This record gives sequence, C-alpha cells and structure tokens, in this order.
Amino acid sequence: MPTSWKNGALPRMSSRKKIADYFGITVEELMGTKKEPAGMGELDKQMQEIVELLFVVSIISCYNSYKLKSRGKRNIE
Repeated sequence: MPTSWKNGALPRMSSRKKIADYFGITVEELMGTKKEPAGMGELDKQMQEIVELLFVVSIISCYNSYKLKSRGKRNIE
C-alpha cells in the first residue's frame, strides 16, 4: 500500500518543522515558498554591473601601468 507522500501529499506541519530543523533551514525554504525581499533582483543586477565595471577599470589601470613602465625603460636606455 503506497504511503500518502508517494501519492503527492505534503508532510504534516509538525513533520515539516522537524525536517527543516534537521537541515537547519526554515519551513518556507524547505517547501520552496520563501520569496526574495522586494528589489533583491534589481540589487543583484546592479551589483553585477558594478563588478563588471570594476573589472574593466582594473584592466585599464594595469594597461596604463604597463605603458608607464615601458616608457620609463625607453628613457633609461
């Protein structure tokens, strides 16, 4: 005889709490119902843009540093 969870039934709330506690998460996280706070998606997008911009700035900085060192070597020779 199949059990109810094999038929798609959800565990009782008390069981959900025990399972969530075991894994160190909330019941909402366990059930997949926890929502991101409003605006977090936009914040993630802005953070990604900032990281990309910082990467470009670091490349430009390294390139300029290389050019200055190359000029300095030519002046010494």
